[in-house]
Amino acid sequence: MSKRNSKPRPRSQAPRNSKSRAEAPKSRAEAPKQDLVDQRFRPKNQAQQKAWDTIKNNLITFLVGPAGTAKTHIATAYAIQASKLKQYEKIVITRPLVEAHEHLGWLPGEIKDKVAPFMEPIDNCATKIGKGHIEIVTKPLAYMRGVTFEDSIHILDEAQNCTYKQLKLYLSRFGNGSKIIICGDTTQADIPDSGLQSILENLKGLTGIGTFTFTLKDIVRHKLVSAMMERFDAADKKNFEQKTQYRQ
Repeated sequence: MSKRNSKPRPRSQAPRNSKSRAEAPKSRAEAPKQDLVDQRFRPKNQAQQKAWDTIKNNLITFLVGPAGTAKTHIATAYAIQASKLKQYEKIVITRPLVEAHEHLGWLPGEIKDKVAPFMEPIDNCATKIGKGHIEIVTKPLAYMRGVTFEDSIHILDEAQNCTYKQLKLYLSRFGNGSKIIICGDTTQADIPDSGLQSILENLKGLTGIGTFTFTLKDIVRHKLVSAMMERFDAADKKNFEQKTQYRQ
């Protein structure tokens, strides 16, 4: 039998990049975590970017302004991103348990069940952002006495519904390795003795504490919300001027 004509197999071609893996250029050093925290943040306007930078550059930050400016969203997004980078061990959320001029009575269940309706806005933010396996804890103001914030990032939302004493108590919990973000709208307090404005005035200019104030132009919720808030703001100013003239 004749031997089959077998063609020699061609040798495998050398890769176009003649450099071996050992000769490959070294990867750049990992950027500091303080810079990596910015990577997933996509601001919708310049105000949101400035608010984010204020949080990053201070130990305690106040985000103040009208509804719909994404104060809570920015605070939650920063907390989640920083925690994913292992800057903090957990996120602690606090909201004053104040109803919007309604009295529904005592809510049934344990503490987490009682605070759940008040924490829903932040839970929605965390879900949209994607919290992953980050631990998020809710803690009422009523149980802050004797607590120290350590190695954690804390968000106090709807701070306009806190009294001066409550805010003083909350801020004095600050400890090593922690960060505090306080969100509020001084024009929408549901209590007669809100302490937010007084706290802002007393802490103004203190190193380590930053404040960013949103305006009506920074509202991103809906154009109609922006238009309504402008009307409300104009009406409030007019009423204030009329009351001032009447007193004089």
